[in-house]
Amino acid sequence: MTANPQPGSPVEALPEEPALRDFQPRSRRLSDSTLRVFEARRPGLGERLAELWRYRRLTGYFGRRYIRKGYGRTWLGWVWLPLKPLLHVGSRILIFGGLLGAPSEGIPYALFFLVGTSVWHMFDTTAMFATRSIELNRRVLSRAYVPRLTALVAAAAPGFVQFGLYFLIAIGAAGYYRWTGGTTYLAFDARLLLLPAGLALMALLALAVGLWLAPFSPQARDVRWGLRHALSFWYFLTPVIYPLSAVPEQYKRYAELNPLTAPVEMVRLGIFNVGSVPRVALESCLGATLVLLLGGLWFFGRAESAAVDSI
Repeated sequence: MTANPQPGSPVEALPEEPALRDFQPRSRRLSDSTLRVFEARRPGLGERLAELWRYRRLTGYFGRRYIRKGYGRTWLGWVWLPLKPLLHVGSRILIFGGLLGAPSEGIPYALFFLVGTSVWHMFDTTAMFATRSIELNRRVLSRAYVPRLTALVAAAAPGFVQFGLYFLIAIGAAGYYRWTGGTTYLAFDARLLLLPAGLALMALLALAVGLWLAPFSPQARDVRWGLRHALSFWYFLTPVIYPLSAVPEQYKRYAELNPLTAPVEMVRLGIFNVGSVPRVALESCLGATLVLLLGGLWFFGRAESAAVDSI
């Protein structure tokens, strides 16, 4: 069956093709399989989240694209995925633990550093890919309608891959300490639930950063370069290479106000059962996450179309 809509009519006949089913912005089926009604995108935060859920399968596609960016156009290929963390941690453990003697609350510094670094790199990688989500997928986003939030949320995939790789190295280090010293230094009790909670907060904060910056990234490289330098500075302000307890008392309140402090301490407390999560740090993290995430969703919904048009 075909239809011949009058000019201005919202009804349009199109063949039933998988590509149309997957990429048309919003449609609903009428009386048979060949007749569809196409509607404009509805405004509102709830509609954006509902749209993200309808197109959720595309997050896997974008996530795989981001992960392949980590080893694309190389001779070693996917070997670079575990090789880069190994090369990264070796020099830093030597410098911070060996030469500078950074404290680690009774945990071997290599193990202490690996756990903190795994959480940080999950945040760092997710924030960078979320910021560049529109820029990296400009061909797809400019040729067919795809909810841009799917490309942004998919940035969590390479972030969790980075966390997994560093965490596997940490497990290997714990096995070594078990073999040589009789203990893994790992705690397996109810506090282990703090691990997924801390990771979830880190991921939400990273995506919130991307929501604010992604619309500007296609316009100039300054955005990602500036973010890279900001993250490098933020790294030293966050208790990754040192515990929160090592911060001098006159600066501890500022460290607790850092929204990334609570997630890092939550993961360490869940894995090692050492340290604590101050109430101020947790409140700062939850407040920053709520404000940045909700405000970012509102801003991204208003700016995403202009960002794609500028590509």
